Amino acid sequence: EAITLSSAQDHFNLERLEFLGDRYLNYKITLTTLLEHPSWSINEVINRMRFLTKNKKLFRLGAGRRIPYYIVGCPFNQNKSWVPPGFVINQTVSELSIAMSREYTHQPLTKKAIADCVEGLIGYLCLVCGRNSVLRFMRWLGFEISECLDGIQELIPSIDFRANLYSETANSVETILNYSFRNRSLLMLALTHKSYSGLESISYEKLAFLGDTLLIYQIYLFLYTQYTDYQPKDYHLLLEYLTCNRMYGIVAIASDLCKFLLHKSRELTLQIDEIYQALEADDVQSFSSTVQSGCSYKMKTTLLLEKLSIEQFVPKELGDTFAAVVAAVFLDNYPHEDTAGRIINSLLNPIFDVKYTCE
Repeated sequence: EAITLSSAQDHFNLERLEFLGDRYLNYKITLTTLLEHPSWSINEVINRMRFLTKNKKLFRLGAGRRIPYYIVGCPFNQNKSWVPPGFVINQTVSELSIAMSREYTHQPLTKKAIADCVEGLIGYLCLVCGRNSVLRFMRWLGFEISECLDGIQELIPSIDFRANLYSETANSVETILNYSFRNRSLLMLALTHKSYSGLESISYEKLAFLGDTLLIYQIYLFLYTQYTDYQPKDYHLLLEYLTCNRMYGIVAIASDLCKFLLHKSRELTLQIDEIYQALEADDVQSFSSTVQSGCSYKMKTTLLLEKLSIEQFVPKELGDTFAAVVAAVFLDNYPHEDTAGRIINSLLNPIFDVKYTCE
């Protein structure tokens, strides 16, 4: 499947695996760049990620490893493109016979098709073989994948997040996540808006970008395994819906992560207040009274999905906080990914439980 193009007109092709591989590449290149260059700005990280994952780069790596020789790009036709084992095509009779013989010995492949196959193979290995196999394959292709743990500490600015002022916040968030951080500075950085420190370097921005790429990969992996009969365009629509800022913001509100965001922005405070006001308006039973009655996280999330309209503005900062906290958990356990995956699933389960259609 990972090396079969749609042009082969078979009952399967690489499109679903290719998109999975693309999401994994974005996440892994972003992680590697942040660990290798912790002082880089977010724009520099994005530019490097885009450069290393563009089709031209993937084509060169794939062609260098002779991947095009294994690609199935044409329909099987026993009269035009199949030769019995042991038979040799005579290419010396005339130009006409040479042109005809190319149908048996060559197939037209674009650079994008070869790049897509590289991503398809990465997606297949993610799905079937696991993390170590993916990393070995990427290094075999020519990607420079670093797992330098020193870069994690360098991502954290030289500011004391361990002061008593922050201990109550850290304890509360750890209770929400059901997880105890080994390095609480990562958690406090994930909760710090740039308005709180006055410096972009002391904020959650890099963690939020990493967390976003990780969430997109994990959510698409869920869609791939749960909605097996969907077309690639359906996956795109669902992924766009599930990874939008509204969904991440709903998680931040339902889990109460938004209450621990450290900021000094009056505008953000007013925007968050507007959301709660919208939740209280025109309803027999208000959102706050439902929460005070001791409802579960799942019930709160379901209620927010019902009451918070798609048109309702949700501050990007709320979604970024959720993504940054996910990245903080991931880096706290790096290179092990299981704990971050467990927390992602626990927070997104109420959203995953909804049955989605693309009609």
